[in-house]
Amino acid sequence: MEPCSLPVLTDSSSEGLFKTKTSSVIFQLFFLLERLLVSGSDESVSAYDGEDVTLSCSVDSHIKPEHIEKVLWRKTDGNILSRPEAQQQDYYDRAHFFTDQIQHGNFSLRLDNLRAEDEGRYTCRVYSQQDSGETVVQIKDAGE
Repeated sequence: MEPCSLPVLTDSSSEGLFKTKTSSVIFQLFFLLERLLVSGSDESVSAYDGEDVTLSCSVDSHIKPEHIEKVLWRKTDGNILSRPEAQQQDYYDRAHFFTDQIQHGNFSLRLDNLRAEDEGRYTCRVYSQQDSGETVVQIKDAGE
């Protein structure tokens, strides 16, 4: 985000313009602060078959965990990893949240006993009452 500059006022005829621009800047700043910022790893995760991997996902904003409505981990092929009732059989008992870290905005997912078919892109989408945000993590087979 580039810094914004406000005009220097030299006479009272510009006062209305100053108030309008100031209100606009304050509103824009408030909107940016209210945004749900979700982040993950900047690099692909490499692992061998049978290893455990952690897919990073955290909320980097002031939004309190109790205002988070839902977190959904999904592989780009559509498989859901994060909701036990919707979890595909391939991920049953292999995909786990760090439940003690959720209160700190950490929604990372551990995938146990990696398989060749686990290679691919995974999206973590976090939903709050007003917004949603996502991060993408790539798993690569280190054996290739």
